[in-house]
Parts: sequence; structure tokens; C-alpha cells
Amino acid sequence: MDNKDIFRLFSPVEPVKIESRDSCHGDADFRRTLIGEFPDGALPGVEGNRLVVKLAANGFTDPEHLAMWERLARAYRALGYYCPEILRDIDGNFPQADYEGRRCAVWAEEFARYTPADSAEAPIALPDGRYTYYDDAVLMDARVAAKRFDFSPLPSAYALFDVFDKNDAEPEVLEVAHDWLKAAKALPERFKKRALGIWERWEDNLAYVRSRYGEIPTSIFQSDINRSNILLDEAGAFRGVIDFNIAGRDTLMNLIMREAPFTYGDADESTEDLTPGELARRENDDAVRCIKYALSVAGREYRFSDAERELALPLFRCVKPLWWTDREYLEAAKTDDDIAAALDEAERLLTEDFGFASEMMGVSD
Repeated sequence: MDNKDIFRLFSPVEPVKIESRDSCHGDADFRRTLIGEFPDGALPGVEGNRLVVKLAANGFTDPEHLAMWERLARAYRALGYYCPEILRDIDGNFPQADYEGRRCAVWAEEFARYTPADSAEAPIALPDGRYTYYDDAVLMDARVAAKRFDFSPLPSAYALFDVFDKNDAEPEVLEVAHDWLKAAKALPERFKKRALGIWERWEDNLAYVRSRYGEIPTSIFQSDINRSNILLDEAGAFRGVIDFNIAGRDTLMNLIMREAPFTYGDADESTEDLTPGELARRENDDAVRCIKYALSVAGREYRFSDAERELALPLFRCVKPLWWTDREYLEAAKTDDDIAAALDEAERLLTEDFGFASEMMGVSD
């Protein structure tokens, strides 16, 4: 099918103009966005004269996921957060189409009424680097968590013990940890015993979290509050989100651990004079600071359970000590001092109490 054929799935009227945007994430994750401009009145029930049609061929976009996104988008709008409505084809289905040699899932969305934060003209950073919309985005996740949405079993891309993409062999946390282990086994022999001891400590912690993870409340989240997905109005005020591609069932605590360090903002600090070990420690300390701040913000709208407080630190120890950034530092370490510093940092993250529970008091405490 060509682009015009794709639009005929959703409207009997042809668009007068079609813009195509490639948003692929590698050969195994094909994505294409088509934006069609239509004559006035050609899209009844859709605001404006533009329609967005998306195509995807990957292991996590199928009619079941699309139906979950559709319902979740409605749930977000019911909470007062704008997100484009996800639309089915003329026959009321989420169709499949042969497109550029691939069998693709196809769906449509109304053109977003607000501007993504990464394209906003209004200033979006505070003096400390935190994005002006960050608190509102965290509070949105907290309100969604409080709703305990349970209309789908499909996991988010951040899920700790579930495979998100059916083509993946294991969850991402396990995948990156095994990459760290591979790097550790390639170290000089004098470091291997210590590195394998860190791995065993990490595995013990993972087993403990796995044994209790079912005690933590879940909901269904959009799961991706990065700058390209946050919607702001002309004044720079937070309005909502787009892009439900990695949405799914998860825990608020896991979502914060995974998102907070990368969505908080941009630190304006020089790293030129830091050794690799010093740089790793600074970045990890920044991650801890962002996580603690996000937990305190979420507590304005969400009451953390006892299990969430008890498992916050063990969960962090699952996610962060052997993460891909820490594996990169270990691989880049060439001197004995740098290798020792990388292992020191992994041990610190697995043993230090960072005080997460004290930030998780919640609205009713």
C-alpha cells in the first residue's frame, strides 16, 4: 500500500498533502508517521484539518496494545490531561497493512493541539536545571498510580520482570546486567573475584525483590515523560502527553526509578577534569537526587504503601548498580585505579542506604 492507500483506511476523502516522518529505532523496530492535511470539513469529529496516521512493525505494536493505548488515552483525558485521541479505521478496527515490504500495524491519531516541550518557544528550565513542567508530569504519574488502572495485563517497557517486546529474550534490566557481567568477566584476573562477588550480591538482591514484587500496587501508565512527549501550551504550562508506544502495567516506584534521572532536566556542570570514577559517582549521585525529588513530589498526590517503602532501596539496587552507563564505565576503565573505582561505585550502589523511604511519606501520612 502507498501513503494514499493508508489514508483511505481512515477517510473516504483524500488528503491534499501528506508529510512523511521516519521514526524507526533500528531494523527490528520500524515506525513511520504520516501527517495528512485535508479540505475543510473532511474530518467530521476530528478537530482541525490534519490527521496523523502511524505505522509500526515491531514486537510490541499490535491490536491488543493499540486497544490498551486507546483506552488509556481516554483515561488520561478523564483525569484532565490532554492527549490525542487514538482512532480506528473506517470499519472500527486497528488494521494491518503491507507497507514498504513490512506487515505493519496501522492506527490514526488526531493532530496534537499543543506543542511538545522539545519544540517549545517558552523557557522550560529553572536555574537548577529542572524542567518547569517536571513536577506536573510526576504528579500526573502519581494520579494515574492512585487510580490503580487494571484494564490490561500488558507490561510497560520498564517492567522489571516481564518482557515488553516479544522479540526480546529477557527484560531490559536483566539484559543490561548480563552485559555488565560480560564486561566484568573480561577484566584482568586480579579483579574477577571482586567483580563476581558484586554480581552475586546483585543477584541475591534481585531474587529478594522478585519474591515480594507482587506486593507493590500497579497501574497502567503512558510510561515515557521525555521532552518530545510532554505537551505544553503557548505559555509553557503543562497540558498532557503524546506517544503511548511503551505504555503498560507497572509500579509507580519502578517508573520513577527508571525515568527520574533522565527526565528531571539538564545539569550545567563541567566534567572535563573528572576521572571516570569521579564522573560515575557524580552521575549516580545526580540520579539519586532526582529519584528522591520525584518521590517527594509524587507523595503530594499518592500514598505509598509499606511494601513500596520497604522495597524502594532494593528496587534501586536492581536497576542502577549494573545499568548500561555503569557497564560503559567498567568497559572504558583501562588502569587499575579506574577499574577499582568502577567496582567501588557498583558496590556503593549495592550497599549504601540512600534514604528513599524518608521521601515517601505520602498525602495521608
